[in-house]
Amino acid sequence: MTNMTKDPMEDLIRETSRKVEPRREFADSLWADMQSTWKENKPVHRQIHFSRPAWGLTFAALALAITCAAYGPQNVLAAVKNLIGYIPGIGFVEQDESTLYLARPVSVTQDGVTLTIEQAVADAKGIVVSYHMDGLPEPKPGETYTCVYSDNRLRLPDGKYRLPTGGGLTGAQARIEFAPLPAGVKQVTLVSHGEEGCPAPIDWTVDIPLGKIAPQPALPVLDVSPVSSEPSKSTATQQTINTGKTTLSVEARVEKTVKLDNGWLVTGRITWNDPEIKDIFVSPETITITDAAGKTIPVESTDASYSNGEFGFILRQKEIQSPVTMTFSGLQASAYLENGPEFGFFAGNDPQPGKEWKINKELELFGLPVEIVKISAVTFDDGVNGYAVIMKKPEIINNIGLRYVSAENGGGWFSEGRLLPENHYELRMGFPEGRPDGSVTFAISDMQWLLTWNHKISWMMPE
Repeated sequence: MTNMTKDPMEDLIRETSRKVEPRREFADSLWADMQSTWKENKPVHRQIHFSRPAWGLTFAALALAITCAAYGPQNVLAAVKNLIGYIPGIGFVEQDESTLYLARPVSVTQDGVTLTIEQAVADAKGIVVSYHMDGLPEPKPGETYTCVYSDNRLRLPDGKYRLPTGGGLTGAQARIEFAPLPAGVKQVTLVSHGEEGCPAPIDWTVDIPLGKIAPQPALPVLDVSPVSSEPSKSTATQQTINTGKTTLSVEARVEKTVKLDNGWLVTGRITWNDPEIKDIFVSPETITITDAAGKTIPVESTDASYSNGEFGFILRQKEIQSPVTMTFSGLQASAYLENGPEFGFFAGNDPQPGKEWKINKELELFGLPVEIVKISAVTFDDGVNGYAVIMKKPEIINNIGLRYVSAENGGGWFSEGRLLPENHYELRMGFPEGRPDGSVTFAISDMQWLLTWNHKISWMMPE
């Protein structure tokens, strides 16, 4: 089953404030459990920068990539042959004997509020749970609170919990992804926790029975025939995004379609040649799709999405004249750096809030200059101590993440970032086990930025 669709990065930063995230105490506990695996499994570390909705977020901490299964050959036969189908609201699924479904919606009501699990499908790639809530109280004039049930876990029959691997929340609607279930498990329990300030019930548990009966048949997945899919190398306007080691080469292709009641789902893939770029995102705002007559076809994001360069859109038009052409005006890139450029300072002994250190050091990331302006000691609202790092960046960089280089000598940390005027960016790093002092070293750990990419691809829709 597929992941959530990536929006343009500025929208993604706002969207991430609604992502599936655990409560702070749960996040701190998770970090303690995972810290011991960092030396053996370094990529996990970059996912432990838990962020807070009050600010723009460093990145979606729990939006871990689930690689989508490779789809089969041509047309409907491929869907049967390779056992791949598509269920609206869930995504791509394996249609074999091991796939389990929630046969019909299940609901639980507390104090006039109802949580309804609409769909749940478990296959070899994972389990996706889709639910919504009715009856949540609206703030009255003068009141300020938000009823967000952002801590979602899956309890197995043996009492163990599974954390989300992806998904998102939009208002009272949620779509949460989890890792594959152990063999033989046919019932799980969704455990959801809301914000303390919400006047609705905070804790929810809903049992989810799984069986062989699908509430709706999966739609067949069809191949498309490419008309052109030539690689597009960086142009002169893109030289600023190059690493200096190689010219960035990017290729896009459309691969699959699913015929929906009101149009078509179209999926494809972006590939590139720089291994430090971990993902490239495509959004409706950066593409135009036209039919053979040059008429623009309306495009929308899907309710499920993709990673590892995959993309998907819904074409809101049932009858489409081939060939179809997609024109790109830009892409969003995301990089995670295991050995990113470092900077440091001497904090002294037990620095107090308000203490400030001028850094004025320029670093280079993918050919882009990032200046570390200053660092100051800060205390978060909940009393956690940390540091605030002020950076100056090019406008095309949307987000920058840091890691504490000396993590093996201390506890974990979380971070939260926000854009400041005049292309400045502030990243606050909190240390629940105490603010580090003495010689402190940070490194750039991740970055998201805009690639200017003008390219066209064409394909034939299936008959």
